[in-house]
Amino acid sequence: MIDLMLYIIIPAVAVLSIICCVLNKQRSNALAKRQDEYARRIIAVKTSYKTTLDLFSMQRIIRPMHVNNLYEIINNYFVDQPVTEENTKRMEKLANRIAITISKEVNMTKNDADTEWLKKKLLNFAVLLPNSKRGFNKNFYQSRILKLIHGLNTTRSSFVQRHAA
Repeated sequence: MIDLMLYIIIPAVAVLSIICCVLNKQRSNALAKRQDEYARRIIAVKTSYKTTLDLFSMQRIIRPMHVNNLYEIINNYFVDQPVTEENTKRMEKLANRIAITISKEVNMTKNDADTEWLKKKLLNFAVLLPNSKRGFNKNFYQSRILKLIHGLNTTRSSFVQRHAA
């Protein structure tokens, strides 16, 4: 009986222990790799978004002092939310949606009055953003920011065109 334990059970337990260690190490490596990928994507989105905001600032569409306010939308995305695949995709979509909305509105401006109207809308947008990091919470990203972005969708010319009939 003791021979059975020495020759079969103890080596089996040792092998199983080694297998568990190897599997845990592989799982840990996969998690680290996934987290690194999220980090790379997040940095890329933040960099691209900041560059886009800086271009709008150079075009004098967004005031330089409000660039940081708008950047905080993306910079604070993970303050109150975990870094997951789903949340990373949502952050990417949000950054693109804001940049595309502003670009579209800039392209719809037809004169200086339109441009000034858009500047005022962007100023209002920036002022309505949370003042602290705590304000950039899940509720903000799931409902409030979408309403704010929707408010940017009407420049003066398109407003006049829609209501001229």
